[in-house]
Order: sequence, then structure tokens, then C-alpha cells
Amino acid sequence: MRPARAIASLLALGLMMAFFHRVTAGSPLEARATLSFGFLLLTAYLGGALARRARLPRLTGYLLIGFAVGPAWLGLIRREEVDALQFIADAAVALIALAAGSELALDALRQGRVALSRLTIGAIAFPFTVVTLVMLSVTPWLPVTRHQPFHDAVVVALVLGTVAAASSPVLTLAMTSELDARGPLARALLAITVGQDLVVLVLFAVVLGVGRALASAGGLNGAVAGAALLHLGGSAAAGALLGYALGRYCVLAGRDTTLLLVATAFGTAAVARLAGLDTLIMALAAGFYIRNFAPVATEQLRTELQREGGGAGGAGSPVYVVFFALTGAGMRVGALAELWPWMLLLVGLRVVSLRYGTLWAARHPSVGPPLARYGWLGLVSQAGVALSLAQLSRKAFPEWGVSLESLIVAMIGVQSLLVAACSSSGTTNPPLPPCTASSGGHLTLAIAAYTAVDPTQTMGCAVFPSNAAGPTVEYLVVPQSGSTTPNDSEPFRLGGTLLAAPPMSRALLAPRSGSSAAQEFDLHLRRAERELAAQVPGPLRAPPPPRVVTASIPVDSGDVRTFKVCNVATCDPRKPSTLSSVTATALKVGTHIAIYVDNAAPVPGLTQSDLDDLRAVFDTLLYETDTLAFGHESDIDQNGQVIVLMTGKVNSLVTASDCVNKGYIAGYFFGADLITSGQFSTGNNGEIFYSIVPDVVGTLSCAHSVSEVKQVVPSTFVHEFQHMISFNQHSLLRPGFPEDLWLNEGLSHYAEENAARRFLRTAPPDSATFCNYVYGDLHNAGDYLAAAQDHFLVDTAGIGGLAERGAYWLFVRYLVDQFATDTSAAAANAFTRRLVATTQIGAANAAAATGTPFRTLVEQWGLTNYVSDLPGFSPPTELQYVKWRFRSDFPNLRARCPNPRTGVPPNPNIPAAYTLVPPVLDGSSLQVQGVLRAGSGGYYRLQQAPGGGQFTLLFSNSTGIALRTSLVPMLSVIRIQ
Repeated sequence: MRPARAIASLLALGLMMAFFHRVTAGSPLEARATLSFGFLLLTAYLGGALARRARLPRLTGYLLIGFAVGPAWLGLIRREEVDALQFIADAAVALIALAAGSELALDALRQGRVALSRLTIGAIAFPFTVVTLVMLSVTPWLPVTRHQPFHDAVVVALVLGTVAAASSPVLTLAMTSELDARGPLARALLAITVGQDLVVLVLFAVVLGVGRALASAGGLNGAVAGAALLHLGGSAAAGALLGYALGRYCVLAGRDTTLLLVATAFGTAAVARLAGLDTLIMALAAGFYIRNFAPVATEQLRTELQREGGGAGGAGSPVYVVFFALTGAGMRVGALAELWPWMLLLVGLRVVSLRYGTLWAARHPSVGPPLARYGWLGLVSQAGVALSLAQLSRKAFPEWGVSLESLIVAMIGVQSLLVAACSSSGTTNPPLPPCTASSGGHLTLAIAAYTAVDPTQTMGCAVFPSNAAGPTVEYLVVPQSGSTTPNDSEPFRLGGTLLAAPPMSRALLAPRSGSSAAQEFDLHLRRAERELAAQVPGPLRAPPPPRVVTASIPVDSGDVRTFKVCNVATCDPRKPSTLSSVTATALKVGTHIAIYVDNAAPVPGLTQSDLDDLRAVFDTLLYETDTLAFGHESDIDQNGQVIVLMTGKVNSLVTASDCVNKGYIAGYFFGADLITSGQFSTGNNGEIFYSIVPDVVGTLSCAHSVSEVKQVVPSTFVHEFQHMISFNQHSLLRPGFPEDLWLNEGLSHYAEENAARRFLRTAPPDSATFCNYVYGDLHNAGDYLAAAQDHFLVDTAGIGGLAERGAYWLFVRYLVDQFATDTSAAAANAFTRRLVATTQIGAANAAAATGTPFRTLVEQWGLTNYVSDLPGFSPPTELQYVKWRFRSDFPNLRARCPNPRTGVPPNPNIPAAYTLVPPVLDGSSLQVQGVLRAGSGGYYRLQQAPGGGQFTLLFSNSTGIALRTSLVPMLSVIRIQ
């Protein structure tokens, strides 16, 4: 919005509100408060827009507008209306604090405990000591104490020192959201402010306890000390209970999360008000519980929290508008006429002591330079607990507590404005200086040599040498993220200066690759398994007792059994309506496999000969292939066999129209079949693979011929059987979680390729079946390589996407090629068994199995994707795929492999050429931007002409600020010419 239009709108709204102010003077308070709330939100939005136009933070606009139209200045909103709206402000605080608590991970706090403890001590001890001593020295002149005995003045000085030691997690989160700062510095500041508030509440109770011995008779209400501790303990306990309830809701229902958060915010504010608890501490405790103790299902809740309370929505979120506008409107300045010099003295003392407190903390090597230099700015803010202390101070000192409260509230208000005004400076994450010839990150590479520049250690700089003579020099440059956190991402910029109007990268414009019904269902099942494993008691969460080995009783041919089978794609054993009973008969029984067919399957169906063919491939080839590669499945039903249940319920999981548009589900495995604990179990208690049945006329969904079923079900089985084995190895044999979603899928796609290669070892080699098993993986890999920068490797959100699955498969393929002891199938199987038979999961599993840091794996894999079989180039051994030469394999297999629809070549699903084609750019004028995604990266070829001078690249986030260290950013570079 243009400034003139915004100002005109503000004037018009002000005139309208002045008119309504007179008209509604005698109306009920609730009606007037509702009108005032709507007016306040509209004007605050306009104020925020004007602030942004003036290159000030929106928070400043919200606060100033609230102050201007509130009772302290123009009076367009009355004091009683502001007080009536305080409940809404409390609800906004609850939502922001939930988001703040959900950012505090125990693992990160443990890793940084030394630095965080030292900073917290400095941020508390220095303000407390300095303010207490100075206030004590000026007691003869301080209006609050000049008529009080000295021992009462000592108590007042101690209380002011205690309040000075408090900070505001809510304002800190708001500030970092305004700056889009989500790095370790922002998280550390958030953790420090939370620690400050908790310690300060205890310190306040101690001060009041000491004050009882010092204060004059009747001058101090000693019961307030106990109330402060009860206030803290009760609020924390209530918050933990709330977090548990939210986690349970997400697991059992998992719907309408936005409405749930709104209801939770208002409910928290109501409970806090009725029970005399603190809204901020309750919500912080709930968010902390959700992050660290709720099961995996709360990922959805945390994502919504970050969006609504402090993430993508940022300071433009309606929650922040409500909070800061009402905070501005509620400011009281009446006491400033007498107290303003003392309030400014308190603010100055607190700010200076915070600065020196962080400098003291920085003497320890665990405290990094950014925290030492800029951390104090993120601790200046006060609200929440500090306001609670002001109210408690009024109750604690009956005679002169009102004046003390006024002084504290005025100090908090001024600091809120100060923080909002300063939050646009970006000092919590300083802009990187331009790169120069003397900057760090110098590169001197021979052809085929490579390195990875860590921008967090080189101030974002990479310095390339001049090309004094000789032919053109060419580098492959890959900005990457080695983050082990699923879905971690941050916009980046690579170049010396910002383009005047940089084009939007494809990462910001292109939609994510679509996912089929099968992939979406697979994702649902894998997530459900993790949620169930996180909650179920007994052997899934503790080492199982030694098993009594008994003779297996195999299934008899002709056996009739009833199974519980998913009837919807959101299948959940805790919801009986999502399961249906299916009666089936064992028609073919092998050594390892028993094939049951639904008695209600459409006819005509599979003949005895068809079933013999399926039993043969399952029993003699696929079962052995997967167990050699990954280990054995469980045998909780003690029949020594895996059941293949072919039922029309699988066909019906998708409608006929969805089958055409999104594909169908050929088969699946569900870990709930292996759980025997009550509500978490399907009741089948056995190793079961479910598959579609032939339906030639499409009575259940879209039509499936017999030949189609015989073609797709075996390759689906080998994929799902890996999931079955993995669940047993991770969660039944060992007390761990199921494998991370991305690596679990990568191993299952590798299982498809591994089985395909078995068909090449038959006599004669069965290349058609090989194609049938691998063409999907080749298609997915082509999708990923065509736009690697748009997709994650380490993720949960995009796991149903085809391109993401291509990344998972390529990464596992690379690990096997590089870390198996030789190129034999036996060596490959030994390596993949290490990945499955472990309690490690995800990135930690890959690092442990290879003995290589995950960052290094990502660096080398990223470079391998381009240079492995680059014509005319000899890459280092560690940068090669062994089993594939994709540049020739893509077109060759496309031409040779049959189209699955027609049965004759070519197969259009396989790329016609290698899809990773980086743009060729002049290194000295490179200007690119995009998004770094966990485990992945973009590709650029930089050329330097003969005689070309030295050039530099600055690798930063999209605003020129240092990339987050937690993103593990790196600029991988290999010289290819």
C-alpha cells in the first residue's frame, strides 16, 4: 500500500472511530470492546505497512498505533475497553509461547548447555547486581523509597534488580520472526530468555523471603513469596499436562489443527486466569513438552505452530498484530511525569549490564563471537513474567506497591518500544561484509581435486585464483546443506552483489513433484508406524526378553482365516471403522510364503497356474533377495512364513477416478500387524503383505488385468518386504524407533533395484523383468536430478514425492557403491544389513554405517551426481557410482525397456538423456539464489577465461546475512577443467 493511501485510511478510520466513540458511549462494555478491537486491528495493520515502507519493523508500527489510539494519547479506545480485551492479548501470548516452547529441543540444549548456562548467568547476575547496587545508592532521592526506612529501601532495590534480570521469550520470538532469523543464535537467545524467566521467578520468591526479615512491620506481605513459587510450579505442571493432551489429540485425531491451536490459546488464557497461573509459562511448558516428549505425530502440530506463532507467518501474523497492538494500547504513561528520569536510569543500567554480562560469558570458548557481540540485543525485551512480577510487587508491598508497579511497568513499556525499534537493524545476525582477496575460503585446485567451503567459517567467502595462462578453467559449484534435520531449509544467495531485480528461482515458483496414491498411502503407513512405536508399551520400547524357540507351524493349503484389512487410505488400528474383516483362503503355500486370496475377490481371477507363478517368484527369488540384503523378518505368528493376502480391499483404497488421476495402490505392509498391544494392533498379529486382486471389469475401482497384477505385485512386494524387515530389526529386535522415513524409503527403492539385478543373473538374463523393477527408480532419479535444488534428501514432508524418492534411492545406491568392501552382491548385502540391523536411524545411521560424517557423505554424493561418468573427465574414486553409468544407461534402457502399458519398447518413463544439466556461467559475474534444502543442493558450472582475474563468491542467506550453522551449509567445488 502506498504511504499516502495508508495515511488517508488511518485518518478516515480515526474520524469514524471518534464518531462511534460518541455514539456508543452508553453501550455495553462488550459491544464497545468488540468495536474497538476491530478498529485497533485495522489501524495496526496500516501502521505496520507504513513502518515497513519507512524501513522500520512492523512491530514498531503495531505498538505505536496501539499507543496512539489508546487511552494514553488520543483516547479513541477507552481504558476499560483495553482491559476487557486483555483476555485476547493473553490468548495471543499463549499461541506465541507455544511456538517458542516448541523451538526448544532438549538435544540442542544439552549440546550447548555450557554456553547457554554461562550466558544465562551473565544475563541474570549482571543486571541484578548492577541495578540493585545503583538503586540502593540513590534511595534518598528515588520517589518510591525517599520516605521509607533504609531496610525497606534495600528490599525495593532487590526487587528492582530481580525484575531487571527478566527477559521476554515472546518478544524475542517476535523479533527473530521479524528478521526471519531461525539460526542457532536466535534459538540460543530464546532458550536464554526462557531460562532467565524461570530463574527470576525463583529469585523473586527468595528476595521476598529475605525481605521479610528486613522490611518494616506490615511493609511486606510475606505470603506473596509462596505465591510466586506456586505460580511457577503450577503453571509449569499445567503446561506439561496441556502439552500431553495436545500430543494425544494429534495422534488420535490429527485434524483441524489450526482450530485446535486457536481453542488451545483461549483455553490456556482462561485456565491461567481462573487458576491464578501464568499464561506464558503454561504455554512455554506445553510447547516444550510437544517438542521433546510427544510422539512423532506432533510434527504436524509443530509445523502449524511455527506458521501461526512464529514461523512462516513471521511478524506479519495476525497473532503478532493482536499482541503488539493491544500492548501499545495498554501502555500507561501517567506515572512518567514524576518517574521518567528514574525509569530511563533503570533502562540504561539494565541495557549496559546485559552488554557486559554477555561479554563476561564470552570469555568461555563455548560462547561463539555472534552471541558475544550481539546476544545482549536479543535479551533487552521485557514482558510476560516481568509484568507478573510488577503485579506481585504491588501485592507484596501494600503501602507503596502501586508506585513500584508503575515504575516497573513504565520501564517494561519503554524497553518494548526500544526492542521493536531496534529489531530491524538485523544485528542478531549481522550482514556479511563483501568478499575481498584477503578473505578466507581460498581455493587452489588441480583438475579433479575438490573441496567444500564452510561459509560459517569464512564469513561466507570463497576466493578463486586467477587464470593467468592456459585454457579455460571450469569449476562445478554446488551450494548444499548437510543438515540432519528433516525439512530444514533456508533461502540462499551466491554471488558478490544482489541483483536489482533478481528472478524468482524455480524452487520458489515450481510446485512440488506430485505423489501418487501409492506413495501417499505408503507415507501414511510409515508415519503411523513411528507414532505407534513411540506410544506402545512393552517390547517395542525395551529390549525384548530371550525368545523361546519353538517349531514353526506352517500354514496349510486350504486354510481359511479372517483378517482385519484397511478400508481407507487413512487406516488406523485405533479407529475400528477404518478396518474391515476379510475372509480368505490359503491357495498356495511355499517354504517362505503363503498366498491367501480373498473369498470375495472378483471373478475371473488368478488361476492355479498364475498363483504358482507368483509363489515361485516370491518364494524362491524375492524372499531370499531381501533377507540376504536386509536381514530377517519377525515371526510373531510362529508359522515361519510371510502371508501374501490378495484382497479387493486394496483395490478399493482408491476410487476409479483417483485411480486414473493419481494411480492405484498395488500393495502394502503395515507395522501395526506386528504390534500385539491392544488399541495399537490390527489384531492380525502376523507378517502380512497385502496386494490387489485382478478386477478385469473394474467393479472395485479401475480395472486390473491378471497380467498387470502378476507384473506389479512382485516388485511392490520386494519394496514393502524391506519395510517389514526394517520394522522388525529396529523396533522388535531392538528398543528403537522405526527407520527415518526418507532412509526407509531409500532402502526399499534400493530393494527394487537389488531384486532387478537378480533377474540379470538368471540363465538367460531376464532383461524385461529387470526393466519392470527399475524403471520407476530411474524415472524418479531423473526427476530429482532435473531440479535437485527443489527437493530434500532429509525430509518427512516430501516423502511421497517422486523426485524425493529418486534422491533417497540415489543416496543409498551411492553408499552401497562406496562403502561395500567390494563390488560383489555379498559385500553389498553385508553393508545394507548394517544399515538395517541397528538402533541408529536416519543421518546418524548413514554416518555410523559408513564411518563418515554425514556432512562429508552429502558433499561427496552431491558431486558424484554430476561427475561420476562425465565424458572426458576422470573423477576421484570416491565420486563415482559403480553399478550405474547414468549418462549412457538412461537412453539405452529407455530404448530397450518395454513400455509397461504396451509391452514393447521404448519405455517413456525412463529419461531420454541425463537430466542434470547445470547452467554454464561466468564465475566473475555469477548471481544466483534459491533455497538450500537438507541433504540436497543446486548445481552450477563456472568458467574462467584465459587471463581471467581472481574472483570471489559470497555465500549467504537471501538477505546477505550469514547462513545458519545448523543448516550445515557448504559450497562444494570440484575443478573439472
